[in-house]
Amino acid sequence: MSGQDASKSRSQGTRGEFHAFASKLLAAVQFQQLYPPRHPHVEQGIKDLFEQLSKQLELRGAIRLAVTPTEFLFGSIQIPLDGELLEEMAKLLHAAGVQKLEFFAGLEEWETRKFLDLLIASPDQLWALGGLAEAIASEGITHVVVSTIKIGTAGTAGTTDPESLFRTWEAYSTGLRLVQSIRGRVRADGTITNVDKAKEFARELVELAVRETQPLLAVQALKTHDDYSYTHSVNVAMLTVAIATSLDFPPDHLHEIGVAALLHDVGKELIPLEVLNKPGKLDEEEWVIVNRHGRDGARMLAATDGIGDLPPVVSYEHHLAYHDDLRADPDWSPHLASEIVCIADVYDALRSERPYREGLPPEKSMKIMEEDVGRLFDPDLFEGFFKMMGYYPPGTLVQLEDGAMAIAYASNLDDPRKPHVLLVKSASGSLVDPPERLDLSQSGPETQIAALADPDEVGVDPLDVL
Repeated sequence: MSGQDASKSRSQGTRGEFHAFASKLLAAVQFQQLYPPRHPHVEQGIKDLFEQLSKQLELRGAIRLAVTPTEFLFGSIQIPLDGELLEEMAKLLHAAGVQKLEFFAGLEEWETRKFLDLLIASPDQLWALGGLAEAIASEGITHVVVSTIKIGTAGTAGTTDPESLFRTWEAYSTGLRLVQSIRGRVRADGTITNVDKAKEFARELVELAVRETQPLLAVQALKTHDDYSYTHSVNVAMLTVAIATSLDFPPDHLHEIGVAALLHDVGKELIPLEVLNKPGKLDEEEWVIVNRHGRDGARMLAATDGIGDLPPVVSYEHHLAYHDDLRADPDWSPHLASEIVCIADVYDALRSERPYREGLPPEKSMKIMEEDVGRLFDPDLFEGFFKMMGYYPPGTLVQLEDGAMAIAYASNLDDPRKPHVLLVKSASGSLVDPPERLDLSQSGPETQIAALADPDEVGVDPLDVL
């Protein structure tokens, strides 16, 4: 099995685990609501849920999920609220004031039973108990934790504003749905819709980036979704806005750049799916079809009312590698926005898994891009991008030489291979709480980066720590 297939299989397996958990939880709740206590159906529902949780905890050690009005986040996997099962699950958790729910190894059946009792209590009952989280703690339940989403910890080890992280996460989810809607319409009839919503999304990104760029860099890198075409557009928009914010553009120009970045690949929807999703190498004729997507996108954008002048230009120019004829013309130079989008586009394409290859680690992706500085990438723009990202962008979980685990939170301008990190697990495997800040450029060889690590396997959510 290839790395791409293995990763897809893991993602599908994780989604299957979540759906199994959701179905058992809802069944247990429904039995409790329909039958009196200790009824056989009630007892069976509790038993089934406990067995499902125990099986997953044996594999994972911990089960962590978060819920927003539009999606679940199970580990690092995004699960949109599609279908009655997940909508009912979200409704149940929202009614109890749950934004984040965690189960830990060692869970006992009585804890599962009591948690269910509290979960379906009336709002008045929960209010009298101080809320669900307080009620769980007062009952002595130690292996179930509910809370509101507080990504990062302001004033302690966290390095970013938790509100910015949460708003960025919500914006990311909004962007995915928006791109899905826009591109679905393009594939259906060749027209571009939701222009106003695209502008609203760009304004939100700009507002977030002006406040702090780290959340944009971390969230787009950590979220996992099955459809590359949607995530790529949103990732490129986030990276582009983060880069452009450092260049002192006026806000209105930043908004235009954000819209152009979000729609830069809209022309790909005119590519036949058998070519777009081909797992092997493209032949010469197929490359011709793919390479014209910038021109096709520019044509559609130019015919779209209210889109502005910049998106068609960026769509046409963003693949600078395809424009040998233009680059050979001494009188032509690409728009600055196109050059920024080009950098973001290539970086995210290298980092993302595709049907024909695995996604590349950040350090290797950056090294590949360095080879094209001066040819495809403007040296000054790329230098700014590199300083912002480093070889280990914010949110990257790494294993150090001594076995400790750490999360990169800022690049080191003097030595990009030695970022600033938050130590989250010691060499002995114990949690470091609160996480300890560490500048790897000032530490010994035993605390240098040995390898990248998988947050789900380690049991650490970088968004909880940053």
